[in-house]
Amino acid sequence: MSPYDPLDYITRIHKAKYKQAILPILLIVITFVINHFFLLEELKYVALLGLIWYALLFLCFRVGRIGYPESDEAKVLSPLHGKATVLNEHQLIITKSIFHPVEIRCPIQKAQITLEWSAQPVFFEERCELSAKLIGFKFGKTKCKITVGEEYMLKIADNEKVIAGKSVLFERKESNESGD
Repeated sequence: MSPYDPLDYITRIHKAKYKQAILPILLIVITFVINHFFLLEELKYVALLGLIWYALLFLCFRVGRIGYPESDEAKVLSPLHGKATVLNEHQLIITKSIFHPVEIRCPIQKAQITLEWSAQPVFFEERCELSAKLIGFKFGKTKCKITVGEEYMLKIADNEKVIAGKSVLFERKESNESGD
């Protein structure tokens, strides 16, 4: 197992961001070139739209934090930033808006839960080896339905804001019963 280094994944997120930013940059450059030759005052508004588009792309492609994860097999962490809607004590939906950070983090070390996505994110790796590890990204709005087994109990309230890799959604129930 290699040591966790998120730099490669963050570089991939930045490359995707720069691919999206080509169009607003071209719009700004073209409007300046046309304005230089034809002196059209109205083109400054088009260039301003390109600049706003460019700024929104950088806002939408941000990564929340770049810390190293701590492993805990008893807790299910939030895989993305957003708002949690509780369906029942073993299911919830996290809704990510376009302005939340794009990162997707590993919710738990072992594959003991089910994740269903409304729109498929970009994953860097298939399996999680470490809770809260950066494993992918999703630009734009999406929903993630999380289903856990009976051995977990809900730890958050309905409509609570959650942070990827930090907020605890479910925790393994403690075995308080002794075998007689």
